[in-house]
Amino acid sequence: MTNLRCTKKLLDRLKLPAKKIKSGTQTESDIPTESTAKLGDWYATYLPVRPKHFILAISQRCRLAVLLPAAPLQTLGMRFMEAVQQRLEALCIAPEIVEQELAAMGEPQFVPTGPDRCRVTMGTMTQFLQVMDYSLERQEAPDEIALYLGHYLVGITGQKDYFHLETAAREFLDPATVLEESRWSLQLRVTIIESDPPIWRRLLVPASLNLNQLHHLIQSAFGWQDCHLHEFVIGEGEAVVTYGTRYQFALEPGEGPDRSGRALRLYRAFPEVGSRLVYVYDMGDNWRHEVVLEERVESGGGRPKCLSGDRRCPPEDCGGIWSYQEVLKALAGGSSSVSGSELAEWLEWAGPGFAPAAFDLDATNKRLSYY
Repeated sequence: MTNLRCTKKLLDRLKLPAKKIKSGTQTESDIPTESTAKLGDWYATYLPVRPKHFILAISQRCRLAVLLPAAPLQTLGMRFMEAVQQRLEALCIAPEIVEQELAAMGEPQFVPTGPDRCRVTMGTMTQFLQVMDYSLERQEAPDEIALYLGHYLVGITGQKDYFHLETAAREFLDPATVLEESRWSLQLRVTIIESDPPIWRRLLVPASLNLNQLHHLIQSAFGWQDCHLHEFVIGEGEAVVTYGTRYQFALEPGEGPDRSGRALRLYRAFPEVGSRLVYVYDMGDNWRHEVVLEERVESGGGRPKCLSGDRRCPPEDCGGIWSYQEVLKALAGGSSSVSGSELAEWLEWAGPGFAPAAFDLDATNKRLSYY
Protein backbone atom coordinates (compact mmCIF):
# COMPACT_ATOMS: atom_id res chain seq x y z
CA MET A 1 0.00 0.00 0.00
CA THR A 2 1.31 3.44 -0.96
CA ASN A 3 0.64 6.63 0.97
CA LEU A 4 0.24 9.75 -1.11
CA ARG A 5 1.37 12.22 1.54
CA CYS A 6 -0.38 15.47 0.67
CA THR A 7 0.45 19.03 1.63
CA LYS A 8 -2.28 20.97 3.40
CA LYS A 9 -2.97 22.85 0.16
CA LEU A 10 -3.80 19.59 -1.61
CA LEU A 11 -5.77 18.18 1.34
CA ASP A 12 -7.90 21.32 1.35
CA ARG A 13 -8.62 20.89 -2.35
CA LEU A 14 -9.52 17.24 -1.76
CA LYS A 15 -11.69 18.37 1.19
CA LEU A 16 -10.01 15.88 3.47
CA PRO A 17 -9.32 16.51 7.16
CA ALA A 18 -5.67 16.68 8.09
CA LYS A 19 -5.97 13.76 10.52
CA LYS A 20 -7.74 11.22 8.31
CA ILE A 21 -7.24 9.34 5.09
CA LYS A 22 -9.61 9.17 2.16
CA SER A 23 -12.10 6.72 3.64
CA GLY A 24 -12.33 8.71 6.88
CA THR A 25 -12.28 5.49 8.92
CA GLN A 26 -8.64 5.45 9.96
CA THR A 27 -6.40 7.91 11.75
CA GLU A 28 -2.86 8.77 10.81
CA SER A 29 -1.47 6.41 13.45
CA ASP A 30 -3.08 3.47 11.63
CA ILE A 31 -1.24 4.23 8.40
CA PRO A 32 2.01 2.36 7.62
CA THR A 33 5.00 4.64 7.95
CA GLU A 34 6.18 3.78 4.45
CA SER A 35 5.05 1.84 1.42
CA THR A 36 6.46 -1.61 0.70
CA ALA A 37 6.92 -0.57 -2.95
CA LYS A 38 10.51 -0.01 -4.04
CA LEU A 39 10.00 3.71 -4.61
CA GLY A 40 8.38 4.13 -1.19
CA ASP A 41 5.69 6.68 -0.38
CA TRP A 42 5.01 9.69 -2.58
CA TYR A 43 4.66 13.32 -1.54
CA ALA A 44 2.21 15.51 -3.45
CA THR A 45 1.19 19.15 -3.62
CA TYR A 46 -1.31 21.28 -5.53
CA LEU A 47 -0.09 23.86 -8.06
CA PRO A 48 -2.76 26.53 -8.73
CA VAL A 49 -1.27 27.85 -11.98
CA ARG A 50 -3.28 29.15 -14.91
CA PRO A 51 -4.92 28.14 -17.15
CA LYS A 52 -4.65 24.56 -15.82
CA HIS A 53 -3.87 23.44 -12.28
CA PHE A 54 -1.44 20.57 -11.64
CA ILE A 55 -0.42 17.98 -9.07
CA LEU A 56 3.30 17.45 -8.46
CA ALA A 57 4.19 14.13 -6.80
CA ILE A 58 7.68 13.01 -5.74
CA SER A 59 8.89 9.56 -4.70
CA GLN A 60 10.36 9.53 -1.21
CA ARG A 61 13.09 6.96 -1.98
CA CYS A 62 14.63 8.50 -5.12
CA ARG A 63 12.69 11.78 -5.60
CA LEU A 64 11.46 10.89 -9.06
CA ALA A 65 8.78 13.41 -10.09
CA VAL A 66 5.47 13.00 -11.90
CA LEU A 67 3.29 15.91 -12.95
CA LEU A 68 -0.38 15.57 -13.89
CA PRO A 69 -3.43 17.84 -14.31
CA ALA A 70 -5.29 18.37 -11.05
CA ALA A 71 -8.80 18.03 -12.47
CA PRO A 72 -10.88 16.06 -11.94
CA LEU A 73 -9.81 15.58 -8.34
CA GLN A 74 -12.34 12.77 -7.91
CA THR A 75 -10.14 10.53 -10.06
CA LEU A 76 -6.78 11.69 -8.75
CA GLY A 77 -5.82 8.31 -7.27
CA MET A 78 -6.39 6.46 -10.53
CA ARG A 79 -4.71 9.13 -12.64
CA PHE A 80 -1.75 9.29 -10.28
CA MET A 81 -1.16 5.55 -10.78
CA GLU A 82 -1.42 5.98 -14.56
CA ALA A 83 1.09 8.87 -14.42
CA VAL A 84 3.54 6.75 -12.42
CA GLN A 85 3.16 3.90 -14.93
CA GLN A 86 3.84 6.19 -17.90
CA ARG A 87 6.80 7.77 -16.11
CA LEU A 88 8.39 4.38 -15.40
CA GLU A 89 7.77 3.18 -18.95
CA ALA A 90 9.51 6.33 -20.21
CA LEU A 91 12.56 5.26 -18.18
CA CYS A 92 12.75 2.03 -20.21
CA ILE A 93 11.86 -0.08 -17.18
CA ALA A 94 10.88 -3.63 -18.22
CA PRO A 95 7.07 -4.07 -18.32
CA GLU A 96 7.11 -6.89 -15.77
CA ILE A 97 9.04 -4.72 -13.28
CA VAL A 98 6.63 -1.81 -13.79
CA GLU A 99 3.73 -4.18 -13.12
CA GLN A 100 5.40 -5.42 -9.92
CA GLU A 101 5.94 -1.87 -8.66
CA LEU A 102 2.34 -0.85 -9.39
CA ALA A 103 1.05 -3.99 -7.68
CA ALA A 104 3.18 -3.25 -4.61
CA MET A 105 1.89 0.33 -4.57
CA GLY A 106 -1.76 -0.72 -4.60
CA GLU A 107 -4.48 1.92 -4.38
CA PRO A 108 -2.95 5.12 -3.00
CA GLN A 109 -4.19 6.49 0.30
CA PHE A 110 -4.39 10.26 0.72
CA VAL A 111 -2.71 11.20 3.99
CA PRO A 112 -1.15 14.36 5.44
CA THR A 113 2.60 14.78 5.29
CA GLY A 114 2.55 14.40 9.07
CA PRO A 115 5.14 15.28 11.70
CA ASP A 116 7.43 12.50 10.41
CA ARG A 117 7.57 13.98 6.91
CA CYS A 118 10.78 13.48 4.95
CA ARG A 119 12.52 16.84 4.96
CA VAL A 120 14.78 15.87 2.08
CA THR A 121 11.80 15.06 -0.14
CA MET A 122 9.98 18.24 0.89
CA GLY A 123 13.15 20.22 0.16
CA THR A 124 13.36 18.68 -3.31
CA MET A 125 9.70 19.57 -3.89
CA THR A 126 10.43 23.20 -2.98
CA GLN A 127 13.36 23.25 -5.43
CA PHE A 128 11.19 21.80 -8.19
CA LEU A 129 8.47 24.36 -7.60
CA GLN A 130 11.04 27.12 -8.01
CA VAL A 131 12.32 25.83 -11.35
CA MET A 132 8.91 24.87 -12.76
CA ASP A 133 7.43 28.36 -12.86
CA TYR A 134 8.98 29.18 -16.23
CA SER A 135 7.92 25.90 -17.86
CA LEU A 136 4.34 26.16 -16.61
CA GLU A 137 4.06 29.76 -17.78
CA ARG A 138 5.03 28.54 -21.27
CA GLN A 139 2.33 25.83 -20.98
CA GLU A 140 4.77 23.03 -21.69
CA ALA A 141 3.40 19.48 -21.52
CA PRO A 142 3.52 17.82 -18.06
CA ASP A 143 5.46 14.84 -19.44
CA GLU A 144 8.15 17.14 -20.84
CA ILE A 145 8.49 19.04 -17.56
CA ALA A 146 8.79 15.76 -15.62
CA LEU A 147 11.51 14.59 -18.01
CA TYR A 148 13.38 17.85 -17.45
CA LEU A 149 13.16 17.42 -13.67
CA GLY A 150 14.43 13.85 -14.07
CA HIS A 151 17.87 15.14 -15.05
CA TYR A 152 18.51 16.81 -11.70
CA LEU A 153 21.42 15.44 -9.70
CA VAL A 154 20.59 14.19 -6.21
CA GLY A 155 22.31 12.31 -3.43
CA ILE A 156 20.55 9.13 -2.34
CA THR A 157 20.56 7.96 1.26
CA GLY A 158 23.20 5.27 1.76
CA GLN A 159 24.96 6.11 -1.54
CA LYS A 160 28.24 8.03 -1.82
CA ASP A 161 27.72 9.23 -5.39
CA TYR A 162 25.21 11.60 -6.93
CA PHE A 163 22.71 10.36 -9.51
CA HIS A 164 20.28 11.84 -11.97
CA LEU A 165 16.78 11.28 -10.59
CA GLU A 166 15.92 9.01 -13.52
CA THR A 167 19.07 6.94 -12.99
CA ALA A 168 18.33 6.63 -9.28
CA ALA A 169 14.81 5.37 -10.02
CA ARG A 170 16.13 2.76 -12.44
CA GLU A 171 18.73 1.72 -9.85
CA PHE A 172 15.99 1.13 -7.28
CA LEU A 173 13.65 -0.73 -9.63
CA ASP A 174 15.92 -2.70 -11.97
CA PRO A 175 19.51 -2.74 -10.65
CA ALA A 176 20.49 -5.84 -12.66
CA THR A 177 19.67 -4.21 -16.02
CA VAL A 178 21.30 -0.91 -15.04
CA LEU A 179 24.46 -2.77 -14.01
CA GLU A 180 24.50 -4.72 -17.29
CA GLU A 181 24.01 -1.57 -19.36
CA SER A 182 26.80 0.21 -17.51
CA ARG A 183 29.27 -2.55 -18.43
CA TRP A 184 28.97 -2.13 -22.18
CA SER A 185 29.64 0.29 -24.95
CA LEU A 186 28.28 -0.33 -28.43
CA GLN A 187 30.37 0.04 -31.57
CA LEU A 188 27.97 1.38 -34.19
CA ARG A 189 28.64 2.03 -37.86
CA VAL A 190 26.40 4.81 -39.19
CA THR A 191 26.27 5.19 -43.00
CA ILE A 192 24.23 7.56 -45.14
CA ILE A 193 22.25 5.17 -47.35
CA GLU A 194 22.94 5.44 -51.11
CA SER A 195 25.96 7.68 -50.58
CA ASP A 196 28.68 6.80 -53.13
CA PRO A 197 31.46 6.88 -52.04
CA PRO A 198 30.00 5.99 -48.62
CA ILE A 199 29.71 8.73 -46.01
CA TRP A 200 30.03 7.00 -42.65
CA ARG A 201 31.08 7.22 -39.00
CA ARG A 202 32.06 4.49 -36.55
CA LEU A 203 30.89 5.46 -33.05
CA LEU A 204 31.51 3.95 -29.62
CA VAL A 205 28.62 4.88 -27.34
CA PRO A 206 27.41 3.75 -23.87
CA ALA A 207 24.69 1.10 -24.05
CA SER A 208 22.76 3.00 -21.37
CA LEU A 209 21.94 5.91 -23.70
CA ASN A 210 18.52 6.16 -25.33
CA LEU A 211 17.51 6.79 -28.94
CA ASN A 212 16.97 10.48 -28.36
CA GLN A 213 20.55 10.80 -27.14
CA LEU A 214 21.79 8.75 -30.11
CA HIS A 215 20.04 11.27 -32.37
CA HIS A 216 22.15 14.10 -30.91
CA LEU A 217 25.34 12.03 -31.22
CA ILE A 218 24.69 11.28 -34.90
CA GLN A 219 24.00 14.96 -35.53
CA SER A 220 27.34 15.91 -33.97
CA ALA A 221 29.31 13.06 -35.54
CA PHE A 222 28.23 13.95 -39.08
CA GLY A 223 28.01 17.70 -38.65
CA TRP A 224 24.26 18.06 -39.21
CA GLN A 225 22.70 21.16 -37.65
CA ASP A 226 19.56 19.56 -36.11
CA CYS A 227 17.33 21.95 -38.03
CA HIS A 228 14.67 19.39 -39.00
CA LEU A 229 12.55 16.55 -37.71
CA HIS A 230 13.98 13.05 -37.39
CA GLU A 231 12.82 9.49 -36.81
CA PHE A 232 14.22 6.05 -36.01
CA VAL A 233 12.75 3.07 -37.86
CA ILE A 234 13.17 -0.34 -36.23
CA GLY A 235 12.03 -3.59 -37.84
CA GLU A 236 10.41 -4.30 -41.17
CA GLY A 237 6.92 -4.74 -42.62
CA GLU A 238 4.11 -4.88 -40.07
CA ALA A 239 6.65 -5.13 -37.23
CA VAL A 240 8.03 -1.63 -37.83
CA VAL A 241 8.21 0.66 -34.80
CA THR A 242 9.09 4.32 -35.24
CA TYR A 243 10.37 6.94 -32.78
CA GLY A 244 11.31 10.57 -33.22
CA THR A 245 10.25 14.21 -33.27
CA ARG A 246 7.75 13.73 -36.08
CA TYR A 247 5.67 11.72 -33.57
CA GLN A 248 6.48 13.72 -30.47
CA PHE A 249 3.55 16.12 -30.84
CA ALA A 250 1.07 13.78 -32.53
CA LEU A 251 -0.59 12.85 -29.23
CA GLU A 252 -1.97 14.85 -26.37
CA PRO A 253 0.20 14.66 -23.23
CA GLY A 254 -0.33 11.38 -21.45
CA GLU A 255 -1.91 9.63 -24.44
CA GLY A 256 -0.24 6.56 -25.88
CA PRO A 257 3.38 5.41 -25.59
CA ASP A 258 6.35 7.76 -25.57
CA ARG A 259 7.46 8.03 -29.21
CA SER A 260 10.19 10.64 -28.72
CA GLY A 261 13.00 8.06 -28.44
CA ARG A 262 13.61 8.61 -24.74
CA ALA A 263 11.74 5.40 -23.92
CA LEU A 264 14.18 2.99 -25.58
CA ARG A 265 17.74 2.37 -24.39
CA LEU A 266 20.37 1.35 -26.93
CA TYR A 267 20.96 -1.82 -24.90
CA ARG A 268 17.45 -2.96 -25.96
CA ALA A 269 17.40 -1.29 -29.39
CA PHE A 270 20.47 -3.33 -30.44
CA PRO A 271 19.95 -6.75 -28.78
CA GLU A 272 22.73 -8.54 -30.68
CA VAL A 273 25.67 -7.95 -33.01
CA GLY A 274 24.29 -7.24 -36.48
CA SER A 275 21.15 -5.53 -35.19
CA ARG A 276 20.26 -2.54 -37.33
CA LEU A 277 17.89 0.38 -37.51
CA VAL A 278 17.40 3.33 -39.84
CA TYR A 279 17.79 6.93 -38.72
CA VAL A 280 16.04 9.47 -40.95
CA TYR A 281 16.85 13.16 -40.77
CA ASP A 282 14.93 15.93 -42.58
CA MET A 283 11.69 14.52 -43.94
CA GLY A 284 12.02 16.71 -47.04
CA ASP A 285 15.56 15.83 -48.12
CA ASN A 286 15.11 12.39 -46.50
CA TRP A 287 18.67 11.68 -45.35
CA ARG A 288 18.49 8.00 -44.37
CA HIS A 289 21.27 6.51 -42.22
CA GLU A 290 21.79 2.80 -41.60
CA VAL A 291 22.94 2.16 -38.01
CA VAL A 292 24.46 -1.29 -37.42
CA LEU A 293 25.83 -2.80 -34.21
CA GLU A 294 29.29 -4.10 -35.07
CA GLU A 295 30.51 -5.07 -31.62
CA ARG A 296 29.79 -4.91 -27.89
CA VAL A 297 32.79 -3.61 -25.96
CA GLU A 298 33.08 -4.20 -22.22
CA SER A 299 34.36 -0.79 -21.22
CA GLY A 300 32.45 0.27 -18.15
CA GLY A 301 30.24 2.67 -20.10
CA GLY A 302 32.78 5.34 -21.06
CA ARG A 303 32.04 8.50 -23.02
CA PRO A 304 30.84 8.66 -26.64
CA LYS A 305 33.56 8.96 -29.25
CA CYS A 306 34.12 8.55 -32.96
CA LEU A 307 36.64 5.85 -33.87
CA SER A 308 36.82 6.47 -37.60
CA GLY A 309 34.86 7.73 -40.59
CA ASP A 310 35.05 8.99 -44.12
CA ARG A 311 33.93 12.05 -46.09
CA ARG A 312 32.23 15.21 -44.90
CA CYS A 313 28.55 15.65 -44.21
CA PRO A 314 26.44 17.01 -47.09
CA PRO A 315 25.24 20.61 -46.60
CA GLU A 316 21.85 21.12 -44.99
CA ASP A 317 18.91 21.60 -47.38
CA CYS A 318 20.87 20.59 -50.49
CA GLY A 319 18.05 18.45 -51.87
CA GLY A 320 18.77 14.99 -50.51
CA ILE A 321 21.12 12.20 -51.54
CA TRP A 322 20.12 12.15 -55.24
CA SER A 323 20.80 15.86 -55.72
CA TYR A 324 24.02 15.63 -53.73
CA GLN A 325 25.29 12.69 -55.82
CA GLU A 326 24.64 14.72 -59.00
CA VAL A 327 26.72 17.57 -57.56
CA LEU A 328 29.55 15.14 -56.76
CA LYS A 329 29.47 13.84 -60.33
CA ALA A 330 29.70 17.40 -61.65
CA LEU A 331 32.62 18.16 -59.32
CA ALA A 332 34.42 15.06 -60.61
CA GLY A 333 33.87 16.19 -64.20
CA GLY A 334 31.49 13.36 -65.05
CA SER A 335 28.08 13.32 -66.67
CA SER A 336 25.58 15.08 -64.40
CA SER A 337 22.22 16.82 -64.49
CA VAL A 338 23.90 19.80 -62.81
CA SER A 339 25.13 22.40 -65.29
CA GLY A 340 28.30 24.41 -64.89
CA SER A 341 26.47 27.57 -63.85
CA GLU A 342 24.31 25.62 -61.41
CA LEU A 343 27.43 24.02 -59.92
CA ALA A 344 29.05 27.44 -59.47
CA GLU A 345 25.95 28.72 -57.68
CA TRP A 346 25.83 25.56 -55.54
CA LEU A 347 29.47 25.92 -54.46
CA GLU A 348 28.93 29.59 -53.61
CA TRP A 349 25.90 28.57 -51.50
CA ALA A 350 27.77 25.68 -49.81
CA GLY A 351 30.50 28.02 -48.66
CA PRO A 352 34.19 28.50 -49.37
CA GLY A 353 36.51 25.54 -49.24
CA PHE A 354 33.78 22.91 -49.68
CA ALA A 355 35.62 19.57 -49.80
CA PRO A 356 33.34 16.50 -50.00
CA ALA A 357 36.17 14.05 -49.24
CA ALA A 358 37.32 15.84 -46.07
CA PHE A 359 36.89 14.21 -42.65
CA ASP A 360 38.43 15.53 -39.43
CA LEU A 361 38.39 12.91 -36.64
CA ASP A 362 39.69 15.31 -33.98
CA ALA A 363 37.05 17.94 -34.78
CA THR A 364 34.37 15.26 -34.72
CA ASN A 365 35.42 14.05 -31.27
CA LYS A 366 35.59 17.61 -30.01
CA ARG A 367 31.92 18.01 -30.91
CA LEU A 368 31.08 14.70 -29.23
CA SER A 369 32.95 15.71 -26.07
CA TYR A 370 30.00 17.91 -25.08
CA TYR A 371 27.85 14.81 -24.46
